Amino acid sequence: EGLLFQIFGMGPDSFYYALYQWGSDAMDWINRGLLDNNIYSNAHNEWLTLLVQQGILGVIAYGGIFLTAFRNLRISATRDPRALAVFFGLTGYLICSLFTFQHVLSTPFVFALLGMAEGVLCKDVLNKS
Repeated sequence: EGLLFQIFGMGPDSFYYALYQWGSDAMDWINRGLLDNNIYSNAHNEWLTLLVQQGILGVIAYGGIFLTAFRNLRISATRDPRALAVFFGLTGYLICSLFTFQHVLSTPFVFALLGMAEGVLCKDVLNKS
């Protein structure tokens, strides 16, 4: 696609359109019968799906959420074991997201984990003062 689509993405739920309308490989796979007449609306990789839908800026912003949380949790993990537990929970989610995509069950839990991380970090800051 053009530079505009690469930076900003094609929009929510546009993976199907990008694959089947713009992807010549997908059409070749359909013609050879390799997709078994299935319709794939996401990439089974959260980061690749996010790249198509939200573009490079969306991937950077989403990754920034996790990088910030990991950096802050790493600093607090030496003082509070709950920070380490949240750190491992987020790590598990990120590993899972390489092989799957956002689900109704897993995505709300990761944002709950991010909220827990912020709560642990805020408590850590309050204990310092």
